[in-house]
Amino acid sequence: RSRCIFKMLANQDPRRIEAGSQVVLYANRENIDQITVQPGVIFNNRYGHFHHDDLIGKQYGTKIYSRSKSSKEAQKNKKKRKSTPENESDDSSDDDENNQMEEDTKQQAEEEESWMYVMMPRPSLWSAALKHRTEILYNADIALVTEMLELKPGSIVLESGTGSGSLSTHLSNAVAPNGHLYTFEFHQQRSELAREDFARNGLSNVITVECRDIVGLGFPEVLEQKGTANAVFLDLPAPWNVVESAKKCLRPNGVFCSFSPCIEQVQKTCAQLAKLGFCEIRTVEILERPYAVDVLNFAAPSQDKRAKGPMKKRRKLADVAEDGSRTLVATRPIPHVRGHTGYL
Repeated sequence: RSRCIFKMLANQDPRRIEAGSQVVLYANRENIDQITVQPGVIFNNRYGHFHHDDLIGKQYGTKIYSRSKSSKEAQKNKKKRKSTPENESDDSSDDDENNQMEEDTKQQAEEEESWMYVMMPRPSLWSAALKHRTEILYNADIALVTEMLELKPGSIVLESGTGSGSLSTHLSNAVAPNGHLYTFEFHQQRSELAREDFARNGLSNVITVECRDIVGLGFPEVLEQKGTANAVFLDLPAPWNVVESAKKCLRPNGVFCSFSPCIEQVQKTCAQLAKLGFCEIRTVEILERPYAVDVLNFAAPSQDKRAKGPMKKRRKLADVAEDGSRTLVATRPIPHVRGHTGYL
C-alpha cells in the first residue's frame, strides 16, 4: 500500500489546505506545478490567475477556478449597464436580455475551461512538478529502481547523485517511517536546494543530504565501517570507480544498482562488479512507450462492400448503428515520450 510521508502542519486537518501547505496544481499530465499556499499571493499560468486565498480551507482534490475571466466579464457587463438608456423600448430590453444570457453562457463555458485540481504532493506528483535542476528519473525508471533495490520500511539506502531530488523523494517514501536515505551531491548549490525541498516537505527525519564528490572520495568512512546499508544506488558518470566503496557500505546480500545512459558505462561497471565478487549481475534497459486510445467513427459502407463472407468475418460489423455506421476503439503509440533511455 502506498504511503505518503509529506509533512502536515500541527493541528491541521490533513484533508484541508491551510496557509503554508505544500500543494500541487494539476491541469493535465503536461501542466503540473507545485506551490506553497500563502495568503494574498496569486499564481499565474497559461490557464489564468489562481488566488491562494481560494485554496485555503478547501479539501485536497478540489477543482479551483481562475478569477481572471470572470472579473473581466463583470467589468464589461457593468460598463454596458451604465451605457444603456433608461428609456429603451421593451424590444430593445428583450434583445439585451438575450444577449446577456448568451454572454453569461459563454462566460460559464470559459470559466469551466480555466481550472486546475489542487492535489496533495505525493511523490509521483512531486516528481512531475518539481523544478529540474538536473535531468531526472521518471516514473518508469523510479518504479524499476525501487523494485530492484528490494526496499521496504526500515531499509537503509545510500544514493549518489541527488540532483533535483526526484528519486530521493520516492526512495524515502519506500523506506519510511523507520528507514533512512543518505543522499550525496557534489554540487554545493544543488545539495542545499535539495535539503530545503526535503525540509519543506517534512522529510528531514528520513533523508540526510551531504555535499560530497563520491566519485573522487567514495562514501564517508563512517558508512564504510558500519557496513549496514541494504542498498546502494548510483547515478554518476563513472560508477565503476565507486563500486569498491559501495561494497564496504553494504551488508551481506545487499543490493547495488547503477543507472547509466550509455552501454559503455554499463560494461565497465559490470566488469568491476564481477572483479570485486558481486554475484547475480544483470542489466535491464528501461524504455517507456505509452499508447493513446482513440475512438474512430466510420461511415456506412456501400451495399456492395458489406461483408458477405462467413460468420467469422461478419463479426467485425457486429456493432453497427441503424444507419450502417460503426465505431471502433483503436490504439496507437504516442510519438513524443517524456523520458529517456537508460540502463540499470
